[in-house]
Amino acid sequence: MWLERRVGVANLAYAFAAAALSLGVGSPTPWLLATSFVHYGLYVVTFHERRPASFAVFVRDALFFQTLAMVSLIGCYVVAWTGADGWSLITIVLGFGLATLASARLGWRRTYFAEELGILPPRRIRAFPYGTIPHPMIVGAVVGLLGVELYEPVRARWPWIIPMHVAGTRSIWRKRSSRRVA
Repeated sequence: MWLERRVGVANLAYAFAAAALSLGVGSPTPWLLATSFVHYGLYVVTFHERRPASFAVFVRDALFFQTLAMVSLIGCYVVAWTGADGWSLITIVLGFGLATLASARLGWRRTYFAEELGILPPRRIRAFPYGTIPHPMIVGAVVGLLGVELYEPVRARWPWIIPMHVAGTRSIWRKRSSRRVA
């Protein structure tokens, strides 16, 4: 079934339940808490186990929940919008642009840890930003997140969301770094 292969029926059910809860209580907080951080858990558990049950399912689920998290952050920014903040927007574009470029340089499968999981052989990536910026995908993600944090209306309304995202990103970096040492 196309829906199961591409999105996951259980993932959709989970997202709909989170949306229903948020609508029921009249607040976006349950949605944000239930959907914004799932992908970090998927990454950490997969690294810990060193083998996903299915790489395709792992990538599908990680991509689904990472997309929900990014759409939710955009939603927070839009809902809190009181006017343009140039530094915030520039920082967001530069940060997430760097992360996107790093992902493009790695390729789809390496972005989702195929090398670390032993699915692809190790390969040194030398094209910018690799070789210039250490851990460019993680640095870019954190810079982009801090760009959202720079926007005071988001920070005032959801003071916990960006620190939790940065903590999740840090946990991925720690797991990824420990893989290379082990």
